Amino acid sequence: MKRSVLIIVTGDPRISARPAEAVRIAAGLSANGRLDVTLCLRGASMLALSGDSDDFLDGDHFTRYLPVVAESGRIVTAPSDSDAPLISEPLVVPTRNLSQEELAHLVASSDRILRF
Repeated sequence: MKRSVLIIVTGDPRISARPAEAVRIAAGLSANGRLDVTLCLRGASMLALSGDSDDFLDGDHFTRYLPVVAESGRIVTAPSDSDAPLISEPLVVPTRNLSQEELAHLVASSDRILRF
């Protein structure tokens, strides 16, 4: 059975490079095939899913690595009622929206959790 890694990203890609680095790390971990990797975007970090990430810090990481994560891992979003940003551009990769209960189950069932 594969070990599972959950990477939770809450940082704002407009003011921090940490979300871009989290996406790069998720792509690297998921590419080797030995880990079950889930990238969870919450709050302002969901802006990384927009097609217009050129103005973000290390914005090229999103267009380069999000498709890698989508191919070999999975990408989910878990917005709370107050922090869901409006994304006007189309999403660059498919995602699944989780409820708070589903996110809690995912956290409880993951072997490792990284938070950015």
